[in-house]
Amino acid sequence: MQNKLAELRKERNMSQKEFSKIFNVAQNTISQWEQGKRNMDTEILLKLADFFQVTTDYLLGRSGAVSRPAGTFALSASEELLVKKYRTLPPLSRETVDTVLDSLYVKEQACRQKKSTAS
Repeated sequence: MQNKLAELRKERNMSQKEFSKIFNVAQNTISQWEQGKRNMDTEILLKLADFFQVTTDYLLGRSGAVSRPAGTFALSASEELLVKKYRTLPPLSRETVDTVLDSLYVKEQACRQKKSTAS
């Protein structure tokens, strides 16, 4: 597990400090996970698998190949940065971002619908 986590983190050019902020844990916890000195709970394991878009078996070393679940897609660097920033926000700020994003999405969908009706 330890090598897999470090490899995946480094693939994204993330420091342990950046990574610890995303998952709201201490940097030394990340270090201990990567060195195999500390086990993580199931909830964190699932979050890591979702974040890296790999299976839990891969993270646990039960599968050698990176196996991305069906229907997943890669994020661009700018999308990854947005997700990273979002995950560091407190709940109330996340709600605000969600509200603004929902509003923009609805507005954009209405514009597209209007354009397609006019065509």
